[in-house]
Amino acid sequence: LRPSAGAAIRFVHRPAGMDRVGRWAGPVNSENLPDWVSRLRHRATAFTHDLFMIPVAWMGAFWLRFNLGSIPPDYLGQALTLLPVVVTVQGAVFWSMGLYRGVWRFASLPDLLRILKSTALGTVLLVTAVLLLTRMEYVPRSAFVLYAILLPLLLGGPRLAYRWTKDRRLYAGSGKRALIV
Repeated sequence: LRPSAGAAIRFVHRPAGMDRVGRWAGPVNSENLPDWVSRLRHRATAFTHDLFMIPVAWMGAFWLRFNLGSIPPDYLGQALTLLPVVVTVQGAVFWSMGLYRGVWRFASLPDLLRILKSTALGTVLLVTAVLLLTRMEYVPRSAFVLYAILLPLLLGGPRLAYRWTKDRRLYAGSGKRALIV
């Protein structure tokens, strides 16, 4: 719409929680946000979670490789040096494989398969990158196997727990007890 000649355009400040007409729309929270903002926030949270789990799995693989004891200094140094490469490669694989299209509340077997496929592809790419960068010096081959086992557990476990708590809360107490005779 164009204003008619001589009409003044007013800019009205609307306090948070007010709609266009000036009615109270409730407090500004996650339920009142636009859908795309909510989706972006959930994707960012899931991606951040996964980025934090990658170093846990990588260092956990080294820790398990050395029988839950102290990691020798040469191996520890190499693991920490390679950590940015591991996070970058695996994070890029997760994003490119579409791991963040779904919502944790609806996590299912296709999501678990996507986690397994992206972990396998990321591990293959990591083996290649580490081989090219360090020629596997101070990087045990068993660390990659342990990493490929730990990472899906660390990614799938929280998703399963989140879905279980959401489903449990949704269906808890919603029905009436009945005795069938």
